[in-house]
Amino acid sequence: MGDGDEVNDHLTDPNDPDTDGDGLTDGEEINDIGTDPLNPDTDGDGLTDGAEVDGSENDDYGNEETDPLEPDSDGDGLSDGEEVNGRTDEGETFNPSNPNDADTDGDSLDDGVEVDGSENDGYNNDATDPTNPDSDGDGLSDSDETSGTKNPFDGKASDPNNPDTDGDGVNDGAEVTGSENVDYGNAPTDPLNADTDGDRLTDGEEINDHGSDPNDVDTDDGGIEDGQEVLDDGTDPLNADDDGEIVRGGDYKGGGGVGCATTEAPAGAGGLLMGLLALVGLSRRRR
Repeated sequence: MGDGDEVNDHLTDPNDPDTDGDGLTDGEEINDIGTDPLNPDTDGDGLTDGAEVDGSENDDYGNEETDPLEPDSDGDGLSDGEEVNGRTDEGETFNPSNPNDADTDGDSLDDGVEVDGSENDGYNNDATDPTNPDSDGDGLSDSDETSGTKNPFDGKASDPNNPDTDGDGVNDGAEVTGSENVDYGNAPTDPLNADTDGDRLTDGEEINDHGSDPNDVDTDDGGIEDGQEVLDDGTDPLNADDDGEIVRGGDYKGGGGVGCATTEAPAGAGGLLMGLLALVGLSRRRR
């Protein structure tokens, strides 16, 4: 390129082969690439034109080049500079994402969507990690959680940044797949409801502590809810035989059969004898 062209047409320095100092000669910028020889970052994405052409700053992704004329080469909503340099905001730190792949981690959410949290509207639009398909490590991808597509309970979204959205002691992924509910056919539980069956025991307490069915309020079908057996009566939610022994208020009830007598809890040996005699008398009247 002649000195006259530089001075008169392009305003570049005829004494400096790279007027803007971006790592590309003025001739390369004007004749080959189409970038501005007077602007080291033609597209304003935070990477110099030379760094985009040689990929020198894209270390995490094979030093692949990016487009120096397009601030967002992959169209994911993040500039090439933001992707290459990673992102560190207050409360948010992400590793560099791929400026040539709109969905770096392959979780079906574009990198920009993950960083701005626009799909996570159920949970304050908190950002997820664009380089980790399962930000909270609960076995559900970020997309599965924000969309609720894997949740068999009304398809509601769970929190992609909290492995146990409802805090019941069972991770969201295990609830949706039923992987920890092995004693009851791996039936899923609701990741948004700590007590799926409403028996006053959390799903985690039923699965991990008591071995009862988190989807059945009365696991042993004895007529008393699991929560009452465990929390109030001290009976076994897996044994129907003890369900008739105690009812609310501390009363005793004869085990088995409709219409059995209910009396106040006996006090002492005399009270016990009187209770037994009452039951014998009732039995004779029924004959």
